[in-house]
Amino acid sequence: EWNDISRNTIRAFSVRPRSTDFLGIRHVLSGSCHKFVDKEGPKRSVNYVACHDGFTLWDLNSYDRKSPETSGGSDWELCSSYNGDKTLRDRAIRNEMALLALSFGCFMIKIDDIVLHSKGGNNNSYNIDGTVNYVDFNNLPQEKQELSGFIKNLINFRKSHSIFKDKLYIQNMEFYGHLG
Repeated sequence: EWNDISRNTIRAFSVRPRSTDFLGIRHVLSGSCHKFVDKEGPKRSVNYVACHDGFTLWDLNSYDRKSPETSGGSDWELCSSYNGDKTLRDRAIRNEMALLALSFGCFMIKIDDIVLHSKGGNNNSYNIDGTVNYVDFNNLPQEKQELSGFIKNLINFRKSHSIFKDKLYIQNMEFYGHLG
């Protein structure tokens, strides 16, 4: 199942960190196992930050709202431009991808998010046959190269450690603190 709890918590952690408590981060890391359960115990959820509908990962961290040129699409996007602060934007993207990659369950990232594709703030571009939907994997701008490398390293890290798919991952988690 798609884990919207994880999506919303990861986004909130970036945009409004004080609104996210320790228990929310615990739910992200455990793949929201309190919600996704069957007779045998926790199931793997599909964990994501961005998906086919809505903003791309880059646009979530570059815009405060959708573009007025968007055809339809939700007005609700938990996003931020960080007042143009590129350091905060890049940190938010790293935090989002790290939380996602270190969570129990199925890790989902769109192919265009690996290269930090932007749709210019358009969160509903499915019906456009144009450059907004074209992804160029060969000409990555300098400002995106390091972040893209970070995301690729997280993907490789996750691939090389099968524990993230194993129920032992969450069974062996220990949290300390008043909410742990």
